[in-house]
Amino acid sequence: MKISLFIATLALLPTIAFADFSVSLRYGDRGEKVIELQEFLIEQGFLNYQPTGNFYSLTKKAVKAFQTFHALPSTGFFGVMSRTKANQLLA
Repeated sequence: MKISLFIATLALLPTIAFADFSVSLRYGDRGEKVIELQEFLIEQGFLNYQPTGNFYSLTKKAVKAFQTFHALPSTGFFGVMSRTKANQLLA
C-alpha cells in the first residue's frame, strides 16, 4: 500500500514541478490548467482538498490567501501578478 502511494506521488511530481502558469484563471474556469493551479495551491499549503479542475469558491479562496500571503491584491483572479509570483516560486 505504501509503495503504491509513493509511486502515485512520484507520478504527480512532474506535473507540479514543471507547471508554467502562462494563462490567467478566474472563477468558473475548468480544465487541466485549473488542476495545475489547484496542485500548486495544495503544494503551497493554501488548499487542502483534491484537485477537481473546477475554479469555484474554494479555489478562489485559496488564490486570495496566496495573494494576501505574497502581498498581492487579493482579488481571487489568478492573473499576471499572481502567475509571475507562482512561476518565481516554481523556478
